[in-house]
Amino acid sequence: MNTWTLINNIIEPDFYTCYYVFMKNFTATFVNHQYISKNWMYIQSAIIASFENAEFNNNYTLQAIVNEVSKDIISQKKSHFHIVAKNKKNEIVGAIFSIPEIKIDNSNTCHIGWFFSIPQLYRKERLFVSDLMINKAHAYLRNLGYTAITTEIGTVAGERLLTKKYGYKKTNNSEWIKYLI
Repeated sequence: MNTWTLINNIIEPDFYTCYYVFMKNFTATFVNHQYISKNWMYIQSAIIASFENAEFNNNYTLQAIVNEVSKDIISQKKSHFHIVAKNKKNEIVGAIFSIPEIKIDNSNTCHIGWFFSIPQLYRKERLFVSDLMINKAHAYLRNLGYTAITTEIGTVAGERLLTKKYGYKKTNNSEWIKYLI
């Protein structure tokens, strides 16, 4: 049974209805470097679309983000992989890059790369896709035995999402940390 709500004179489905529909429409899976390399043209254009109107932190630029992600892909870190979110049409709608595949040494902290969701999605869809990918990454890294994640947050929107919804905290340098315990 669908439940609809009037918000700002716009009729919208309630959260649970949206969540159920989104669960059927989006998936998030782990992929290797070969997958990213094979789909790089589309992923690169999705990254550009996602960040072209962003307000950046710490002197980041769109070109710096594209260069950093492509450098990681070209270097093919063997101990890292990525999460890709797709819609029902099998189109890539988001990704998280450079997630450790195995626990390195006895370290309790790991570093992850950039993430995005495409701006063509409706706001609730973007949040769902982000949740899907981020929760999958957090659960996987927690299961590997990591107790904390560090990352750089390059945009104001990313900072808002990751600090408010997921509890990332600013460290003394330009990194952010999320405790998984």
